[in-house]
Amino acid sequence: MTRNKPTPAASFPTVAEARIALAAWAVTPVARQRLDTGLTFLTRLYGLPAEAIRLDPAQILADLDRASPVAFNIKQVTLQNQRSAVRTVLRRLGLLAAREPSKPSQDADWSALVEALPAVHHPHRLRAFAAFCESAGITPAAVDSGTLGAFLAHRIATRGGPNERENARRVAVQWNKATGTIPGWPQAHLELPPVEGRQLSLPFSAYPAALQQEIGAYLDQMTHSDGTKLFDDNGYRALSPETRDTRRHALRRLLWGGVQSGMAPERFRSLRVMVQPEVIKTVMTWHFERTGRQVNADMGVLSATIGSLARYLRLPDDEFKAVKALIKKATPPRRKEMTAKNVKLLNDLDDPRTQARLLRLPSILMKEAARMRGGWTDRQGVLHLPRPHEAAWLASVAAAIELALHAAIRRRSLTTLRIGEHVRFVETRKGRWTGSIHIPGEEIKNGIGVEVPLTPESTELMRAYIQEFRPLGPNADSDWLFPNRDHADRSRTPAGFAKAIASAIEQRVGLRVNLHAFRAYAGSLVLSANPHAIDDVRAILGHSGFETAMIFYRRSNQQGAARRLSDEIAKRRRRTGLSQTTQQIAIATKFAGRRSR
Repeated sequence: MTRNKPTPAASFPTVAEARIALAAWAVTPVARQRLDTGLTFLTRLYGLPAEAIRLDPAQILADLDRASPVAFNIKQVTLQNQRSAVRTVLRRLGLLAAREPSKPSQDADWSALVEALPAVHHPHRLRAFAAFCESAGITPAAVDSGTLGAFLAHRIATRGGPNERENARRVAVQWNKATGTIPGWPQAHLELPPVEGRQLSLPFSAYPAALQQEIGAYLDQMTHSDGTKLFDDNGYRALSPETRDTRRHALRRLLWGGVQSGMAPERFRSLRVMVQPEVIKTVMTWHFERTGRQVNADMGVLSATIGSLARYLRLPDDEFKAVKALIKKATPPRRKEMTAKNVKLLNDLDDPRTQARLLRLPSILMKEAARMRGGWTDRQGVLHLPRPHEAAWLASVAAAIELALHAAIRRRSLTTLRIGEHVRFVETRKGRWTGSIHIPGEEIKNGIGVEVPLTPESTELMRAYIQEFRPLGPNADSDWLFPNRDHADRSRTPAGFAKAIASAIEQRVGLRVNLHAFRAYAGSLVLSANPHAIDDVRAILGHSGFETAMIFYRRSNQQGAARRLSDEIAKRRRRTGLSQTTQQIAIATKFAGRRSR
C-alpha cells in the first residue's frame, strides 16, 4: 500500500489531539464512534501514529479523495463514510467552515430555472450553484463570473479537497449550455478565474491577423488530403483530428515561448518567422529551461511541430537542413525500454489479486448496473430507487473495459466505434452469437486495420450493454456504440470517457490504469504466455514494425533470463551439496570474530 507523507504546518492539531477534543463533545455514542472511526482511518491512510498526523485540511482532504477503497479492503460506501466523518471533525475543530443546511427554494425565479433543468444531464452541480446564489441573495440576472468565483471559494472553505475547482468548472459548462437550450435562461457567460500564479498562453487572436489566417490554412491543409495526385509533393500525409489538435496546441505554446522570451506578438507576422533559426533557438531554449533542462517528450512534440511547419512552407534545402539540425538537438532519443510508470503498473498487475479484480471488473460493473437499473433494497431495509441513466453510464464503462482488454485499440478508435460498421454480431445458431471488431486502416493512426474476434463471454456482455442498457442513455437512436450525451452526430469525447474509465478502475481495482495502458498490458500478457511471441505483440498492437514490440520483449526476456539464471544457480547448488555448504557457512559464522590464539 502506498503511504502518503503529510507535512502540514505545526499549527494544525494532531489526530491524537482531535480525539481528546472529541471525548468532550456533546454527541451521541454512535456519532462519537463514527467520528473516531474516521480519525482511525487516517492512521491507516498514512501508516503513522495518531500523534504524527496533523489535520491540515488541504492535504488531508486531498489524500482522502485520492484514496481507493480496494487499497484498504473496504467498500466504496465505507470510504465515503470515512471522508464524511473526517470532514465533520474538521468542521467541529474550526478547520472547515460550517455548512448551511439545504432549504427548499423560496425564490420564484430560481425555482423556475431549476425546474426547467433536464434530469437526463444530471445537473446537480448547477442546482447547488443555484442554491448558493439564492442563499447569498443573488438574482439570476445578476450572476456573472465573479459569482462563480465566490461559489468556488465557498465550496473550498466548507468542503475542501482537490476536486472543487473541477466541480466549479462543470457548473460553468452546464450554465453556458443552458443559455442556449433552456428558454429564459440568463445569457451571462461564466468563466472560472485563473489559478493564482499560473501563466496562461495568449490566444491566437492576440497575434497579427495574417498569422491567424496562415495557421488556419496550415491546420486545414494538414488535416485534409484530396487524394487526387499519384505522386504527392507535400512530403506529409493527412493528420488525424487528434494530431491536428496537438499541432494547434503546440503552435500556441511555441508562440508563447517567444513572447515570454521578450518578443512582441506583432513580430510574428507569418509562419515564416517561426522557422527562422534564431527564433527557434530562442523559443526552444525558453521551453528547455522550463522543463528543468530536459529534452523530454514535450520538447519532442514542439520540435515535431516546427519540422511540420518547415515541410508545409517548403523551405529551400539549405534552410530546411538548418531547421532540421536545430530540432534534432531538441528531440529526445527514441525510447528503447518501457517507461518507469508502465513498468510499475505491469509489476502491480502481476499480483494475482489485483489482476483478478481487473479481469473480472466488466462483469462486476454490469451486475452493479443491473441493480442500479431496477432499484434495490439494502440490508438495512432502505429502498434505492431505479437510476436508469446512471446504469447506462456504468454499463458503457464495463463494455469499454471489456473491449480494451481484448482488442487493445487506441482511445480514439474505441470511442468512435459504430454498431453494425465496426461492432458486428452474427447469429450462428438459435440463441448463439459471435461478435467481432472491424476497424479499417484509414481510420487507424498508422493505417493498419484491426480485426478482433470476441469471445462468447465478451459477445454476451456487449449484447447485454447494447440491448438492455444503451437504450436508457442519451441519443440511443444513433449508431455510435458510446453515444455523446448532447449531440447525436458525435460519439463520447475520448478524453472525458477515458477519464471516467480510469476513475472506475481506480476505485474498484486500486490502480490508475488509463486506456493506453491496456496496450502495454496486452503485450505483457502475450509474452507471459509465450516469451518469444514478438510477432503476436506487433499484430495485437497494430504496428507495422517491431520497434515497440521489442520494448515489451526486452522486459519479458530480461525477466525470463533472470529466472532461468536463478534456477540454474539453485540446480548447481543442489548438485554440489547444498547441505554441506550450509553447514560450513554456519560454522564460519559461529567462529567469526574470534581472535586466533
